[in-house]
Amino acid sequence: MALAPLDFRKLPADQHITVWIGPENSIADFNAPTAAEINAMEMIAPALSWQDWDFGIQPSETTNEPSFADPANFQDFGAANYGGGMSLFYPGKYNDPTNKLSTSYGLTRKPGTMLAIAIRIDGEKRTSLAAADGDYIHTFLSLTGSETNSIQGADALRRTVGLLQQSVFAIYTIVGSGSATPTVAATLALAAGESKRAVVTVLGREFTNACEFTSSDPAIALPGRGGVITGVAAGTATITVTNTYTKKSTTFEVTVA
Repeated sequence: MALAPLDFRKLPADQHITVWIGPENSIADFNAPTAAEINAMEMIAPALSWQDWDFGIQPSETTNEPSFADPANFQDFGAANYGGGMSLFYPGKYNDPTNKLSTSYGLTRKPGTMLAIAIRIDGEKRTSLAAADGDYIHTFLSLTGSETNSIQGADALRRTVGLLQQSVFAIYTIVGSGSATPTVAATLALAAGESKRAVVTVLGREFTNACEFTSSDPAIALPGRGGVITGVAAGTATITVTNTYTKKSTTFEVTVA
């Protein structure tokens, strides 16, 4: 049997990961940043080295300290955590507002500096493109920590800055979504016992898994995780879809035959 060709291709990481940093008040709502906020920050991709870059999201183990009489509670890969380091090239000239290496040094040189960070990894969008409404983006609040240098031998002149998480972050949020209403198909027809998935978009980007679904009558139509709606009994119910980040909502009808 012939296999269908893959409908995707690998995309190189270089020139497709855009990083902005700025003072902690650069972003008013980390769950719904605006394009203007991000573009007012410093885009530092030209100053970043792949060597020693390890900033990202990691799952963490969650534990508690029960007594002998309490049930144990241990969760593998539970609460989300983030942090790591960013490796930046030293500037040839300091205090140069036209040079990315100089401006990124100015923002990160002092330990204990609170920074807003935005990272765009969104298909073929290159680092040369400004942030725009509809972009998928990750936002973080971080604190600069310790710094190590690589200034010997054949190494490039660079410094790795540790960034400590401050428990404020949003993953694959959508730029400009703060005032945008979720969009979903107007109606959905089901048979009793049948399930279908309602796909939600925000500014043209799928956002189904970041939304909550509630039913006006769960005895007729029962929503589940990921937008899956199950017909229970004949009738019509209204499903409310709410963006969990911005609390904007919309409704659609489900008819069960």
